[in-house]
Amino acid sequence: MTSLKRKGVFELVEPPDGCNVISSKWIFKAKRDASGNIHPYKARLVARGFSQRLGEDYDETFALVVKHETIRTLLSIAARPHFDVKCADLNAELPEKLYMEQPTGFEDTNKDMVWQFKRSIYGLKQSARAWNTKAREILTTVGFCQAKADLCLYTRKEPSRSMTYVLLYVDDLLLAAENEAVALTVNKQLNKYIEVKDLGEVSYYLGIQIEQKLDGTFLIHQKNKIMQLLKTCSMKEAKPVATPMETNYLS
Repeated sequence: MTSLKRKGVFELVEPPDGCNVISSKWIFKAKRDASGNIHPYKARLVARGFSQRLGEDYDETFALVVKHETIRTLLSIAARPHFDVKCADLNAELPEKLYMEQPTGFEDTNKDMVWQFKRSIYGLKQSARAWNTKAREILTTVGFCQAKADLCLYTRKEPSRSMTYVLLYVDDLLLAAENEAVALTVNKQLNKYIEVKDLGEVSYYLGIQIEQKLDGTFLIHQKNKIMQLLKTCSMKEAKPVATPMETNYLS
C-alpha cells in the first residue's frame, strides 16, 4: 500500500453513473530464491482483471515476451548484473479511466467511494502491455534501441564503441556490458525514472539457475525446480535412472 500511495497510483472518488467498478483481492506469496529458500513473503493487491469489460476498460492486451534463444545468446556474450524493477506495473500510465472497489482492510470511512487509477496496477488486463510500453520509453530515452530480431532486447553503442545489451522480461532486466563501470552507469540512468535494484551477478533468471564456469562459459539448469517437483510428488527418495523408460518398452 505504501508503494501505491507513493507512486500516486489511485485517488478516491465517487463512482460516475454507469461505470464498471473492478473488483480486487490480495495475493499472498512465498517467493523463492535460486536455492529454493523462501525470500521473502509478499502481499500484493491486484485487480480482478476478469471483471473488466472489453471496449470499456481495456482494448489491446498483448505484451512482448523474450525469446529463449535471446537469453542464451546474451549469456554467451557475458551477462553481468541482474536488475529488478521495483513495483514495475505501478510506473505505467493508463489511457483509460478505470475504477476499482476499495481493497479489503483499507476501506475509507465513506465506503461508497472507489479508486480511480492514475497508473497501472497488477492484475489489469492491460497492465503488462502498459509496463512494456513504459519500459521501452525509458530505455530509448537513455539511448537504447529496440532490436528487430527480438523486441525485448535493447542495444546501445558506448563511447568506447563496445555494445551494451539489456534484456527485458516483465520486471526483470538482464544486462550485458563491457565492464562494471558501464553497468553502473546504466543503473544510475534507469534509476532517474524507475526504482531499479541491482541483484548482483546473474545466477537465477526466469526459473533458470545460471552457473558461470572458470573458463567463462555458462551452465544453465533447473536442478532446484526438479528437486522441488520430486518433493511435491513424494519422489525425492526415488532412484535416478539414465533413461526415462525401459530400453525395450516400445519393442
